[in-house]
Amino acid sequence: MKAQKGFTLIELMIVVAIIGILAAIAIPQYQNYVARSQFAESNTILGGARVTVEERVAQRGLGNTNIEIGNAVSDFGIRLQGRHGAITDITDAEEGFSMTYTFGSGDDATVSDLLLDGPDVEFVYTPDGEWECGAGTDVDVRFRTGLCAN
Repeated sequence: MKAQKGFTLIELMIVVAIIGILAAIAIPQYQNYVARSQFAESNTILGGARVTVEERVAQRGLGNTNIEIGNAVSDFGIRLQGRHGAITDITDAEEGFSMTYTFGSGDDATVSDLLLDGPDVEFVYTPDGEWECGAGTDVDVRFRTGLCAN
């Protein structure tokens, strides 16, 4: 009798089943990782403006910073746009200074690979001199990082 060479059909089917199970576990975890990295961009864009806002508030007080979407880039050097979205709203009031980053907005936004299309992230500078993740943040808690992680 000849010696068997190669694999049987059952052995190959078992290998395919194992690969399928591993893929079913790995793909959702990878998507969570990608969503968290996309959220991290909002922290970078909003965080870049924090020093400028703090300086203006120290000089002029809340409600008097004169920072707006129209002059944020030209007058203050604040970067508004990222790869996955942009700062779409800046509000300066005595109750606090807020900036809102919206995923999927802006001229440079790449929405084809965006897992967080549409939700907002809001940073608020309070009269106490603290930064908070604002109530306008509507990204799923699983994907939040940085200031909004809590």
